Amino acid sequence: MQLAFAREMDPPLLECPWCRSTRLKSHDFDFTGIHISRCLSCGVQFMNPQFSDRHLRRLYADYTNFEGPESTSKLVPRTLRKAKSLELLGQFKDGGRFLSMGCGDGVELWIAEAYGWQAEGYEVDGQVAARAARRYGIPVHSEDFFKLHAQTEPFDCIYLDQVIEHLKRPQDYLCEIQRLLKPGGILFLGCPNIGSVANRWKTSMGKLGLKRRRGRHYGTFHHLFYYTPQVLSRLLQQFHGLEVLRIQGEPPTQMKLRWLEAAWGRLYRALPNCDSSIQIVARKPAVESTILPTSAWNTLQAGKSPDSTSNRPSREAA
Repeated sequence: MQLAFAREMDPPLLECPWCRSTRLKSHDFDFTGIHISRCLSCGVQFMNPQFSDRHLRRLYADYTNFEGPESTSKLVPRTLRKAKSLELLGQFKDGGRFLSMGCGDGVELWIAEAYGWQAEGYEVDGQVAARAARRYGIPVHSEDFFKLHAQTEPFDCIYLDQVIEHLKRPQDYLCEIQRLLKPGGILFLGCPNIGSVANRWKTSMGKLGLKRRRGRHYGTFHHLFYYTPQVLSRLLQQFHGLEVLRIQGEPPTQMKLRWLEAAWGRLYRALPNCDSSIQIVARKPAVESTILPTSAWNTLQAGKSPDSTSNRPSREAA
């Protein structure tokens, strides 16, 4: 994607945006000169420095293409992919109130309604939200996401497909998502898998000087964070107290032989790093603890691994 404006960056980050640890390591850089840091405490990788808020507003104002040949050519495979992920949700929840965060043109809202969900969307850009709402006749919010809990009823499912890697403050957004979820509600996260076999190979080849466009797989023109299945599931459990129900690679959708498609799906469930995308389904506890446990945040600040404590922080501690 070619930007029509110069990129603007914040000052370099001195602590991890997820866990606030200062134990950061320079991990890689890409062919545009953007650097990738890795947190030695929680394991997450992220762009450092990151784009300014103004840069991101300009980027996402033109991010969703409702019309044109590119939008049309990608609609069918994208619809099939979204339908497959919504089928997955049906294994854990029998419908109810559904919120898609970062719903773009709204196609997943239409599919969710077809699957029996009562769908609503959220989109950061007001004009994009209005167009998606008009197209499908489904409510799409665009006000401050952190005030949404006061303006709507809780949801049975919150759906973020290829969104969490774009968020500048993912920890804060997930705390808000917990407020928006009903007890026992489920969260769907789909994002690129920086730990996949293919992406690990690309990283290694780049560091060896064997790739012409080093680090292209990070997608730094719009991706701020880079997750592996192990890191993301651990963050959800230890910082947000969510129960991870499923971790898998993204199943194939357009294979001509159904048995082969089913076999690949089983492989991606067993070995999620075989695919370059992650899908995670997690559940908010039906009954939240009234006891404030020891915070994993404090453990990380002390320079220990999050695996060294079995206690999970509450939302307030996170």
